Amino acid sequence: MGPRRTRIEPIRYRYFRTFYQGRNIVRSPRAKWGLVALFLALYAANFVGGNRGLVRRVKLQAELKRITTANARLRVQKEQLLQEVRLKENDPFSLEKLAREKYWMVGPGETIYRFEDDEVVPDVPEDAEGPGVAEPQRGDAEAR
Repeated sequence: MGPRRTRIEPIRYRYFRTFYQGRNIVRSPRAKWGLVALFLALYAANFVGGNRGLVRRVKLQAELKRITTANARLRVQKEQLLQEVRLKENDPFSLEKLAREKYWMVGPGETIYRFEDDEVVPDVPEDAEGPGVAEPQRGDAEAR
């Protein structure tokens, strides 16, 4: 028979104590180092390839660099376009050129000649009236 116990303990604690009795769970040092190596390997795999790992970080840095260079290029392009707009707004010759090419406006004493084989059709708005707006002549291709 086993030793007599004077104190009554709950069943789960009694069996737990007799099973371990102050000894380590893993007895051999080889098993301890194996568990340590396993945990270190899992940690290293997570550190390198996990969601916040080194591989993802390198990819994100490359994408950040690409986006930053594209952003700088677009800023330069924006500045060039803004400068071009400022120049065209204040230049009477560029405004006149735009009016002639887009709206087919003519100056005083000028005549526009169009031929049958012309592929260019004016973009004159229907509500455009007044001096400087070219009106179709009777001999034009539109009058046919």
